[in-house]
Amino acid sequence: MATEDTPPAEDVEQDHPTETPEQAEGKRAQRERAQVAEARAAAAEERLAKLQRQAVARIAGARHLSVGEDVLNVELGGVELDALLDDDGVPDPELVEAAAAAMAQRRPGLAPRRRSGGSPDGGAREAPPRQRSSWSDVLGGRR
Repeated sequence: MATEDTPPAEDVEQDHPTETPEQAEGKRAQRERAQVAEARAAAAEERLAKLQRQAVARIAGARHLSVGEDVLNVELGGVELDALLDDDGVPDPELVEAAAAAMAQRRPGLAPRRRSGGSPDGGAREAPPRQRSSWSDVLGGRR
């Protein structure tokens, strides 16, 4: 039943015709392309985060922590990755150094062990005796 405000049902169908098989195929292909693009974007974000974590770990492990990844371990007192990045998403060396130094200060067991430069015996050794060689020894094959 059509009133003045609503058009008859036949007119509605003509205003919005059903989509053709070609249109349906085009929409399906567009959805598939969108899904592929989303998957690629997610994979790129994961790779970027991995590279960012590696860069932060390298900076933190250079001087302050024996395992650089510990600076990102919140359970050990580390910080979130985003807190160590600049506005462009690049690890800020100053922020990383400060976070790693603070963490090593709070948890000295995470800092690298300092080794002394000496030998276990305190360096008490005699120099090996020098043997003098002559050309005849070298050419003659002294055994």
